Amino acid sequence: MKREYAFAAKWLSLCICTVALTACSSSSSNNSSSNSAELPPQSGEGGQQGVFNPQASLDVFACEAQYYRELRGSYFGQVSYTAPNDNQATCTWEASLQVRGNYQDPADTRVCEITSIYSYTLTDGGDQCVDGSLTAPMDDPLAASPNRLDWESPEWPEDLPMLINPGIDDNAVIPAGTIAASARRVNWRFDGLDEALLLDDNDADGIVEGTLVKR
Repeated sequence: MKREYAFAAKWLSLCICTVALTACSSSSSNNSSSNSAELPPQSGEGGQQGVFNPQASLDVFACEAQYYRELRGSYFGQVSYTAPNDNQATCTWEASLQVRGNYQDPADTRVCEITSIYSYTLTDGGDQCVDGSLTAPMDDPLAASPNRLDWESPEWPEDLPMLINPGIDDNAVIPAGTIAASARRVNWRFDGLDEALLLDDNDADGIVEGTLVKR
């Protein structure tokens, strides 16, 4: 009988030890998962959401500065083209502008590169007026600013033209003037209040105008 009690006690002690080891292992695993979940979430663009370190040498996260957060987003509205004389087309489009900020090298976040997609759908106009979409980088006046604090309180409005090479017939009319214009670009003026104004610097080619609002 004593031998049976001794065997039972030894078996119970072994079970307790095994349970304790399992619990410790489980606790360690849970702690590891918890720590990973506490890392800052990644945004779809621009790096770690909400982080901007103007004094940092590498981990600056420029795209998260107030200036770039204001630029980034999707804008919608109506754009029109008025021909310089009655013999040419007059057009109206529903348009959208997607402005994105990314880093050329994910390991170097000191410069935020602004790219854009400008899409337009014709709602009224002749055969020369066409639908389309243009994807291009934007010429950012503050990209090379020597003072990163400029990105916290920029002086609005800021002009950021798209530099385009659309490859469309010269006679086509898009909401950037006609493609035959010498300056192949779309000029956007951002007011810092969620609006992008389309500027036209070539009146001889007709007048393009419209304001897109961020949603």
